[in-house]
Amino acid sequence: MDKVMEFLDSVGSELSSKKLKVGFLEDATYPDGTSMPMVAASNEFGNPASGSPPRPFFRNAIASKSEEWSEKVEKLMKSHDGDTDTVLNLIGEIIKADIQESIRTIQEPPLSPVTVLLRSRFPNNRAEMTKWDVVKAREDVFGGPGYFGPVKKVDVDMSNNKPLIWTGDMLRAVDYEVGEIESSTDSQ
Repeated sequence: MDKVMEFLDSVGSELSSKKLKVGFLEDATYPDGTSMPMVAASNEFGNPASGSPPRPFFRNAIASKSEEWSEKVEKLMKSHDGDTDTVLNLIGEIIKADIQESIRTIQEPPLSPVTVLLRSRFPNNRAEMTKWDVVKAREDVFGGPGYFGPVKKVDVDMSNNKPLIWTGDMLRAVDYEVGEIESSTDSQ
């Protein structure tokens, strides 16, 4: 029994010195340099300034999988003899895949017709899109008096209306990293 307790103590102390970050790491950017964590947070919580509703892919993954992740950590610790680096890397891959799956499967709320129209006009490179392209898309969707004169309403094919996946950059940017917890030193 003493050996078991020693093992558990050593695993516990080793785990307490490690950290696992999963999600959108701070250096992740779109090709144009836009911060991936900023865009992911805007998608997760919504952006009232741009009229974007929340699409809580991250919170959904946590709510549906966190208990499973805890159980997997326990099993992995046993099957890998308490090798915390291996276990944290394995669980990092699992959580990463679960977040990506949440991005792939979220359907609500649906995209606006303006976003769908912009996707059709800029299918592979949203970085080419300007503010005026957004203004024009709004005019085309709603018709009526436009910025440069009357605009005839455009019918929008709503078949490409999957939220969160436009170019796939955000989906591919989900990542993880295992590191040491840095000790803080207070100097007063």
